[in-house]
Amino acid sequence: MLKTANASFMLGTSSWREQFIEALTVSAGDEDDETELVVEEGEPGEADGLAKQRSAPRQPSNSEYLMHFLSVPWKLLFATIPPTDYWGGWACFTVSILMIGLLTAIIGDVASQFGCWVGLKDAVTAISFVALGTSVPDTFASKVSAVQDKFADNSIGNVTGSNAVNVFLGIGIAWTLAAVYHWFKGSVFRVDPG
Repeated sequence: MLKTANASFMLGTSSWREQFIEALTVSAGDEDDETELVVEEGEPGEADGLAKQRSAPRQPSNSEYLMHFLSVPWKLLFATIPPTDYWGGWACFTVSILMIGLLTAIIGDVASQFGCWVGLKDAVTAISFVALGTSVPDTFASKVSAVQDKFADNSIGNVTGSNAVNVFLGIGIAWTLAAVYHWFKGSVFRVDPG
């Protein structure tokens, strides 16, 4: 029923072919910016020679080509996630969660390796670089919502909500898993102060 209500709200694709074509296609900005208005002079003999307007597809800029080139490996990686039509979206959801876990592990390993090269402890690397990497997107999301919202209420909600999720879920889930692991092992879960 939702599919027939409003097609503009549908997200995702129905086949892997569509996903790979979309991943390899250079986008010309947002969907709203995909066309530009072209003004043509009216023909002599038309009503007062009024100018006609038509929409023409906008060509990607050089910076969009550069960003596409830099992001193609990521686009291809995520194009392997099953389309949203498979198993009612559960295949897409499950594989997406697994990919997020994989990328989180990779980011943790790369940050640890970077800290080793520079001579920083893992805690310092996590607090400075990894936390900065997770907070910058939230900052841009808050800016966008502040610009688009009349009273900027959404940006305040975004700041508090994203920090609450980062702290309560980030620490809570990790500590819960560690406590359950140590409970199964018969040991005590201890966190050294400092």
